[in-house]
Amino acid sequence: MPKLEVSDLIARPARCPFDPSSAVVALLDEDEFGRVDLPLQPGAHVVTRYEDVRAVLSDTRLSSAPGGLRRKPGELADELNQLRLPMLSDDDPEHATLRRAVAREFSIKRVAAMRPMIERVVEEALDDLEAAGPGADFIAHVALPIPSLVISELLGVPYADRKTFQERSRILLDLTVSQEARGAAMAEMFQYLGGLVHGRRAQPDADDILSRTLRDHGDTFTDAEVTGLGVLLLIAGHETTANTMGLGTVLLLQHPEDLAAVRDDPAVTDRAVEELLRYAAVVQMPFTRHALEDVEINGHHIAKGDDVTCSLTTANRDPRLLPDGDAFDIHRDQPAHVTFGYGIHQCLGQQLARMELRVVYPALLRRFPGLTIAAPVEELPFTTATQTYGLTALPVTW
Repeated sequence: MPKLEVSDLIARPARCPFDPSSAVVALLDEDEFGRVDLPLQPGAHVVTRYEDVRAVLSDTRLSSAPGGLRRKPGELADELNQLRLPMLSDDDPEHATLRRAVAREFSIKRVAAMRPMIERVVEEALDDLEAAGPGADFIAHVALPIPSLVISELLGVPYADRKTFQERSRILLDLTVSQEARGAAMAEMFQYLGGLVHGRRAQPDADDILSRTLRDHGDTFTDAEVTGLGVLLLIAGHETTANTMGLGTVLLLQHPEDLAAVRDDPAVTDRAVEELLRYAAVVQMPFTRHALEDVEINGHHIAKGDDVTCSLTTANRDPRLLPDGDAFDIHRDQPAHVTFGYGIHQCLGQQLARMELRVVYPALLRRFPGLTIAAPVEELPFTTATQTYGLTALPVTW
């Protein structure tokens, strides 16, 4: 079984920053599982095929509960173990109970009703970009503020706190930052949202997710569980969408023949968003799974006690799924992908992410018809050392 380094999982080739590393592509081509020493899970299996990834993510014998921060030994771990992210680190039935309680907040109908709010947030961000230029950073003025403002409105987080949340989220997901710094950022985020939850518990009459959850399920969930839910939604709804927004802008500007269609035809926009979600999957590795018993996946043996991680990037390009999966083609019809995961932990906010992307691209291209990237793509600051792939800056001009 090939042995990989963590860098093999997250590195991108310089010739094309959207392609997965050659090491994981080799596993995909050879139909092999690899092994990698993750910081908290030494010797974890690495799975790359589309069907194998779906099998791993949907197999209830592979648990989410033992992974992540709860396995870190030491004094800090004891503190962090109290700051749990519900749903992400729970199996059923605990996972299902909380997911059912908030699922309606992210239904297609509910998200459609959010569109006017999202359009307002997008237009305000584009106003900010326009005022800063011509020539400005798309990430700072558009990609980071939009998802942060949207999720902050949903949670009832004051607008003035968004920059603090962005910085804490960046630290939490940056693999180059020390465990202590990431733990401190996590603790600060829990402390702040815990204060909001405490206030909503006393007066749950506001029109936000925290208040509605407490009004409808306040007897079922503790403040700590609702706080953990808020932190999870903030992290998941901010970093991944911001990174997708930045990478998608680069991809569209690299394909100028597609821009008019994305700008003017909502049907093409929907297909383009789905294709960039597939092609530029930003979550490099989902949270690891832990085998509760011996499991066989596609003839590969996973022993009880083993950990398993997946490469979503290679799964989305599996030639058994798409013969031309390495090509970016916005005219595909609803390509299958696992960008939002699979199984019981599939991303709850995926419809919200899709809506934000469907709104921002036509609005961006209408407002700035001459938009171009103000630097060679190979010189852009891609964030390869983070759990989510993206850009720290994207200079654009018009």
